[in-house]
Amino acid sequence: MEDDTNLEFWVQQVDKQALVGLRLSDRTMRHRTYKIYHLPGSLRPTIAWALVCLSSVEDGDTFLDPMFRARTILIERAMAGRHKMLIEGDISQDAIAQARANFGSRHKPWNIREWAPH
Repeated sequence: MEDDTNLEFWVQQVDKQALVGLRLSDRTMRHRTYKIYHLPGSLRPTIAWALVCLSSVEDGDTFLDPMFRARTILIERAMAGRHKMLIEGDISQDAIAQARANFGSRHKPWNIREWAPH
């Protein structure tokens, strides 16, 4: 789909039923500039934003994402408002390195941890 479109929708037909979807977000929601690295299995920013909204974000809270991959959820939480601490962890050193590159020096304080594999 072209990025300059005004309307985007999908229709998926299964047997006698059809599911129709309509995109409600603009290009800035789909293509976040903080995503330097995209890891397989990392969430799209729209899904990460929805999860943050469902977590009932409050100013000054501590937010934990125990399996972060590319830090999409944590960055979306950081952009949602003030926080006391952002905490994440993963067992993959590659994921940790790429996540640090995505997060940079923004949205402090944050703490990234390498979880011990079992």
